[in-house]
Amino acid sequence: MRSCGVRSLSDWRVSGRSDRTPYVRRGWAESGAGRRRFRGVKAARARSAAGSVLLAALCLGGPGLAAQTDTLAADTLVVAYPPQQFSLDPLHTFSTTEAQLFTAVYEGLVAYDPITLNPVAGQAERWEISRDRTTYTFHLRSDARFSNGDPLRAEDFRASWLRILDPGAAAEYSFLFDVIKGVAEYRSGELNDPKRVGIRALSDKVLEVELTEPADHFLKVLAHHSFSAIHPGYLGALNWDRAGQLIGNGPFRVSSWTDRELVLEHNEYYWGSSQVELERLVVRFYDNPEEVTRAFLQGEIHWANTWAPTGELRPYVVANPLFATTYFYFRSDREPFDDERVRHGLALLLPWDRIRDTSQMFFPSDVLVPDIADYPEVVGIRDRDERRGLKLLDQAGYGRGSGLPPISIKVAAGSVAVPVAEVMRETWEGLLGVEVSVQEFQYRDLLEEIRGGDFTLAHQTWVGDFADPLTFLQMWMRSSNLNDAAYVSRQYDRAVQRALRAAGPERLQALAQAEEMLLEEAVILPISHMVAFNLVNRGWIDGWYPNALDIHPFRFIRFRALQGPRGVAAAPGQFSGSLVRGASPPAANRSSSAVRRLRNSTPIPNSTTATPNTTPANSQRSPAAASPITTLPTIPGSLPTVEMTMNTVKRMRDNPAT
Repeated sequence: MRSCGVRSLSDWRVSGRSDRTPYVRRGWAESGAGRRRFRGVKAARARSAAGSVLLAALCLGGPGLAAQTDTLAADTLVVAYPPQQFSLDPLHTFSTTEAQLFTAVYEGLVAYDPITLNPVAGQAERWEISRDRTTYTFHLRSDARFSNGDPLRAEDFRASWLRILDPGAAAEYSFLFDVIKGVAEYRSGELNDPKRVGIRALSDKVLEVELTEPADHFLKVLAHHSFSAIHPGYLGALNWDRAGQLIGNGPFRVSSWTDRELVLEHNEYYWGSSQVELERLVVRFYDNPEEVTRAFLQGEIHWANTWAPTGELRPYVVANPLFATTYFYFRSDREPFDDERVRHGLALLLPWDRIRDTSQMFFPSDVLVPDIADYPEVVGIRDRDERRGLKLLDQAGYGRGSGLPPISIKVAAGSVAVPVAEVMRETWEGLLGVEVSVQEFQYRDLLEEIRGGDFTLAHQTWVGDFADPLTFLQMWMRSSNLNDAAYVSRQYDRAVQRALRAAGPERLQALAQAEEMLLEEAVILPISHMVAFNLVNRGWIDGWYPNALDIHPFRFIRFRALQGPRGVAAAPGQFSGSLVRGASPPAANRSSSAVRRLRNSTPIPNSTTATPNTTPANSQRSPAAASPITTLPTIPGSLPTVEMTMNTVKRMRDNPAT
């Protein structure tokens, strides 16, 4: 997922260094989520250890937040975002904000588990996988409906997916479907008959998907919002997401939408409606971060990813490692930057110790893919090597930079990339005498500049769309609509395609080889891995869990209930055993009861039976945490589910190899 224009909090400090921190200087403290390693490299971990300690400042308890008031209507969740343009049409949605909002308005065949991010049953109650692992048969729920009451059919998924695959649509995420038989040919125009694409509606409630090769990651990808189904009345229409009341199929329906506020109401036609406890969801867009802080302290906001720092908020800042990377990339389709010797030579001249300064970022990194279980070690450009850099430029015909054209660097205004770009400018102008310009743009304007292709280097933060290294690597294939570097390499494409056909260690090794190509050819210049920051009173909110993609399905979020001793008034008019909605102990004191309740609840988990050829529709959930402060267990090949609390921070500080 692309950055949604929300600036990184990786530079936020509470040590009085606001003069060097653009986010605090401007009054902003915002989420590290972006365009979606804590690698087992000891040197990388050692560099990130100092940054990890800085998280402690954010997690330290400060002055307690006063009990949130009942100024809001019961069962209404209010979320704050900075102003931004976004769409609720799956065709062109790619930001983290859109990914979060889609969990309210739409639901695919599968959905994200809120704790592990593993796929759980959504509109499909169960599915079967053939013995050769290439054919998936999904059985839609009998009560699957759109928010206007119309039945949701298998054909609705098929038609919606083909809409995204239309070559003329140029949908950003259409490449995610390439694992399906015939899709790559259909997207490129080589195949014109949609009936030959491996997506078939066998009946109103049965959808069959045939893959080109077995793909262990397919169900993970299927949770992505691009695989949503739209109402058949929208097929062929334009700009329908802002026309009238949008028809979706998720736990909430759009009630009203203005530039300042998006209001969603409980969708009574949702299959799990009885288990969705929120009646109303209000998303407000704030220009002023100080207003967000005031509203949160007064109980008018429950969750925000943008705010003005103050000591009173410290206990409610939830920080956790994000499956995300901030990096620069070269536009690689024009001379002389289509020559890897030029790109690599320029990269070797840079002072990487200054760029990846541990005092300015939590997890500086020389690799693109963040840490994930069983992924092989990959090493990128870590140190400056002026001699080798100049030699490579000389071999390419640009000795001491002579003859190099002007270098244009385009970055998001106020982002962590700005000072990095200035170091690049200073270095290359000083050593080579080449002209270097650094231009700052607001997020949406930067996207237009990148689409225009008129740049030498640009930057972005990418948050993984699913818990797999492929989400960072498939986008650089020639066939990808997100290949903003215009990078073309048959060898690279073959490595990724080999990974798509493989499984287990062989698959991960192929992906690691592809990443090594990107780094060795200096197409990608990684800067750091990111931290997700959210402002949420988890003593008030239940069903919200820190995770590596920073996606929190609204389906599971609810207000925490307190139960007092029998016969004792817990609140005016409520006695023994009454469930009381109100302010409970701060997040640092939360118990694991919410995790157990989510795991053990029977209505939300989906009925299914497993046979030798059947994959259970309900993924195994993580066991309950053993204590309030812990790292939840992971499954092989998964992302770590980490709650960045004081104990976690201290453990990372004391043992960098953790």
